[in-house]
Amino acid sequence: MTPHRRAGEPGGDDDLRMVSWRTLWGGHVSAARLPPILLAVVAVLALLLWLGDLFGLGESVAQALAEDGVRRVVHALLEWTAALLAAFLAVLALSRAAMVPEVTQRDPTVVILAATLPFVALLDAWSARALLGPTLGTGGPEEAEQLLGWTASRFLIALGPLIGAVLAPRRRPVVAKRIVVPLAALGSAALALVALVAGGWLAPPALHRAGALVPRPFELLPLALFVVAGLLFFPRLHRARPTVLGHALVVSTIPQALCQLEAAFAPSGADLDPRMAGLYLLKLLAYATLLCGMVVDYVARQRSEHSMSVEYESAQRELTKQTQELERVDRELVVQASKRRHAERSLRMLEKAVETMSIGVSITDLEGTLLYVNPAGAQMFGYAVDELLGRPADLVGAEAPAARPLEAWADHQPWTHERVVSGRDGRRVPVRLVADAVRDENGSILALVTSCEDITERRRVEQMKHDFLSTVSHELRTPLTSIIASLGLLESSSLVADPAHRRELLEVANRNSHRLLQLINDLLDLQKLTAGKISLEIVPLEVRPTLEEALAGIRAFADELQVELRLVAAATGLRVLADRRRLVQVLLNLLSNAIKFSPTGQTVETGATAGDGRVVLYVADRGPGIPEAFRSRLFEKFSQADASSRRTSGGSGLGLTIAKELVEAMGGSIRFDTEVGIGTTFYVELPAVATAAGS
Repeated sequence: MTPHRRAGEPGGDDDLRMVSWRTLWGGHVSAARLPPILLAVVAVLALLLWLGDLFGLGESVAQALAEDGVRRVVHALLEWTAALLAAFLAVLALSRAAMVPEVTQRDPTVVILAATLPFVALLDAWSARALLGPTLGTGGPEEAEQLLGWTASRFLIALGPLIGAVLAPRRRPVVAKRIVVPLAALGSAALALVALVAGGWLAPPALHRAGALVPRPFELLPLALFVVAGLLFFPRLHRARPTVLGHALVVSTIPQALCQLEAAFAPSGADLDPRMAGLYLLKLLAYATLLCGMVVDYVARQRSEHSMSVEYESAQRELTKQTQELERVDRELVVQASKRRHAERSLRMLEKAVETMSIGVSITDLEGTLLYVNPAGAQMFGYAVDELLGRPADLVGAEAPAARPLEAWADHQPWTHERVVSGRDGRRVPVRLVADAVRDENGSILALVTSCEDITERRRVEQMKHDFLSTVSHELRTPLTSIIASLGLLESSSLVADPAHRRELLEVANRNSHRLLQLINDLLDLQKLTAGKISLEIVPLEVRPTLEEALAGIRAFADELQVELRLVAAATGLRVLADRRRLVQVLLNLLSNAIKFSPTGQTVETGATAGDGRVVLYVADRGPGIPEAFRSRLFEKFSQADASSRRTSGGSGLGLTIAKELVEAMGGSIRFDTEVGIGTTFYVELPAVATAAGS
């Protein structure tokens, strides 16, 4: 089946018309010139036959066929030939209507011909049978049957093109298929039946008026139908551009009309009249024209369908190729989309990581204008992110690429620099900058990415490290110097005989040896505490005996400095969970500090109180107090108020640090209250035994 196409579209009736003529005639005659040529040929043949009858051609033929029997056989053969052609045309019309339904929907003429041509063939055969009747030419019933069969078949053959010409321009396929075609078939059957029945009782004089101007007036009705059908079809040759069959229908109306015109004015009613041979030939010419049109149309359509099939297969291959190409492009797009989603996801992750970094990150253009800064970079200098975008990069310590010679970026190595940048509030922030250029595919610099790290804490740690090394060096060198000097003096022979001096030197060496040992022990304890490797034995512990043990261990040092020790309050039965040896070490550190910073003759008090499941041990002195500027660094390593305090009171500066680490390791806490000029009190809070047992 061919697809439905309108006239003028590729593959439509226009293409079929062009294919049909060029296919059959090999392209030697153009499709536009062939229909007029066919029209002229048929018209000339029809006119020659008609004029031949008028000027005695039929009589000459009749004289050649001298006997009536021979003429009767010839006329019957011509009529039977017409009947067979009509039947063959009916079969072709039915086949075309069944094979190409989309064409018949647009032009119902073929369907109407298929409905009427079978009855035309029947009537022509009936007329041919009557020609061989014994009463033909004598006014018998065969003559009436022949006349009615001729006229009825002419009426039906004219009715089909006429109805098609009326319906085709209206584009009503449903009406033609459901109403008009059944009516045409029923009407044709009814007319054939009437003709068959009437032929038996009508007398020939009723059908032929001898001597009248128009001997057979009923032949004028088919004549009028042929003329009207031709006039209706002819304009469509130029407007609707029909196929070969359309041209054949128009051309066939010419011999049909001439045939009817001759039949209407026939002088004799005898169908063996010589002029009737010309009428049969005109009818055969009309049938042959329709037959040629249908055959050519069928062949052309078959070749057109083959051509269209080839074109369809070619288009299908091209479509398959394009589909494969589209599928390839689609796969590439899917891969690209997946890569793009992955890149976008990675970009979001990177952006989130940059935004949550504690290091400031900024991007500047070639002129040094900030294009991007993360929250840490803005917060580092006291700004909001929106306040920095579009502003100079030096607000966050960054630089523009142009701030350095372009040759400096030629090695594609990051640039590292440390500087001090003033924040929004005037605070000066030491920062470490690492900058690198962002380049395009040609290596040209597009922007500069700078990371900005606040190195205040790092410098403080470096300072602490420096102080630590200085302190350790001093603390190690001082006792070692004393020990070496004392041993050197003892080694001198001049002093060996003086026992008092020798004992004094030994005491100095012994005291500095213990001092050196204490420093080493403190360093080892601090290293274990920092690494979390110190071993503690947490047990229920009586508070009062622990305080008394600590006081006993430090009393000699207090007596040396003339400071009194006093146990103020420590109720019997107070118990804590702690390591006994480490708790005594904490108390000794606190008591040692209190004694060292207490003036001569003052008292250092210690005691313990209980409440809310906690036991608080305290050590109070009446010393100078802790300066405000030093309080935040009190528990840091090697921290002392100033160098003079170390020189006057001694110590490594590790005691409070170790005390804090030990108390926290035992599940407690340490704090202090101080007032300059009045004194300082340290508090150690530990869990009471009852609270610990409940938990």
